[in-house]
Amino acid sequence: MRTLIFLAGLLKGNRRRAAAGLALAVVSMLANIALMAVSGWFLTGMALAGAAGAAYNVFLPSSLIRGCAILRTGGRYLERLATHEATFRLIGALRARVFLALAPRLPFGLPGLHSGDLAARLGGDLDSLQRAYLQVLVPSAAALLVGAAVVAYGWSLAPAIAAVIAGGLLLGGVGLPALLALAGRRPGREAVAAASALRVWAVDMAEGREELAAFAATDRHGARMDGLQSRLEAAQRRATRQDALGVAGAQALGSLLLWAVLLVGAPQVVVGALAAPDLALLAFLGLASVEAVGPLASAFQAWGALAAASERVRPLLDGDASGPAAAEVPAAVDRRAAPHVRLEAVRLRYPGAAALALDGLTLDLPPGSRVALVGPSGSGKSTVVALLAGFLRPESGALELDGRPVRDGAAAAWLAVAPQTPHLLAGSVRRNLAVAAPDADEAAMVEACGKAGLGGWLAGLPDGLETMIGAGGRPMSGGEARRLAVARALLGDGPLLVLDEPGEGLDPATEQAMLGRLLTEETGRTILLITHRPTGLELMDHVAVLDRGRVLEQGDPRTLAGRDGPFRRFLERSFV
Repeated sequence: MRTLIFLAGLLKGNRRRAAAGLALAVVSMLANIALMAVSGWFLTGMALAGAAGAAYNVFLPSSLIRGCAILRTGGRYLERLATHEATFRLIGALRARVFLALAPRLPFGLPGLHSGDLAARLGGDLDSLQRAYLQVLVPSAAALLVGAAVVAYGWSLAPAIAAVIAGGLLLGGVGLPALLALAGRRPGREAVAAASALRVWAVDMAEGREELAAFAATDRHGARMDGLQSRLEAAQRRATRQDALGVAGAQALGSLLLWAVLLVGAPQVVVGALAAPDLALLAFLGLASVEAVGPLASAFQAWGALAAASERVRPLLDGDASGPAAAEVPAAVDRRAAPHVRLEAVRLRYPGAAALALDGLTLDLPPGSRVALVGPSGSGKSTVVALLAGFLRPESGALELDGRPVRDGAAAAWLAVAPQTPHLLAGSVRRNLAVAAPDADEAAMVEACGKAGLGGWLAGLPDGLETMIGAGGRPMSGGEARRLAVARALLGDGPLLVLDEPGEGLDPATEQAMLGRLLTEETGRTILLITHRPTGLELMDHVAVLDRGRVLEQGDPRTLAGRDGPFRRFLERSFV
């Protein structure tokens, strides 16, 4: 049921087109069923009239047949237009929703998600969900409406025969699909899991080919991929066989229902309770009505794969425990100006972890201030940023914006982040910078690169901003990739600038020059510097020393450096 509710929710904003497609599907189905039923009634009536030598009005049934044929053809054409239009809009909306939901999390990565697995979710899993409307929702709703109409009409002519038709439709529309749904659950889920694992191993093999070759592990890795491919093919073969059985069962049901109607209706014709043309009409009505429930067998045979795909995509959209919480932004706050952010006694732990990542942390970020978080790796510095971005949720404590308590993640609307691990795309330098500011012109991009210390590097590129780089920034050095991420953050309009270890991989002189420019030229922005190095701390307004998620000491860096304490010992260790 949860999967069905989720699939129905995907149509939000597109329900009128979806309803129009369903209505046209019902009309075309009814026209096709009526065409066959009226044809049987017409031919039987003409045969009986000819045998008796009686006159027969051929104009009315001929008109009905011609009208049903036109309605069926036109209805199916319009149905294809409407349902595919709804599907294409669903595709566009769903992919946009997923990417918008992922965008705030990407600077911090997606813990627990391999890039290959994420590609599988954004590829095959989304494709499966996009087919849900066309292959599951429309056939199911149309079968229910058409089946009810057929049984109601049959009841008006012969209740006993209508009961037979209803039983056949229930068998073909409920019994057979339910059986195939149960049978298809395991191979469907296995196919989804195998396809995802195969993508993960393929990505690892492509990205780690040099390491695999160095350790003579290429053949072993390839054998593992072959095994996954065999698993995928086996699951797909089982699903295909079940699908074939479903199609055969639906076709056999039509013939069986035809004979069942004749067997039940023949005695009524003999005693005069039912006219022979009406029996022919009902027989063909039962045969044709199987068209309404026939697609359900294949649709629900694939339900296992569809449910597995929805379970994998849903966390990317609804912000569960593995994703960020939805931000609750006070309407009175001006997004163009940095808010006054305050963390008050925040306690937080990573999902599944026993130890606290933040233990009673209190931190103040006034508008326009320069605040640094220092401490060893694992002390909780980057966790603070993940909390502000909404990737993590506190167990207790408060996040305040301009003095108002808000839900976690609300500060993400103001963030511009240069992450410790740069996430660069395979493409041009311009494309990577445009992620933060799609409308930025070339002058703004060159200026941002200059502030990040990449002016000389950019000037030396053969094609300037159009120079192509590989996934992860290859062949850029680690320091160049990190500075390109800084330039991208500078282009963003977020008034709360987060610099997470911006000097990692840089020599001291380059780091000092870059931080000097950033901390003196980026006026008006609140800057949060996360570092385990002393460079640039003399330019900060406030420094907080963290260890194991706790603030050991905080205050003005010059005051803290002049007295014995955690910050002074941090400086001494750094310079030694």
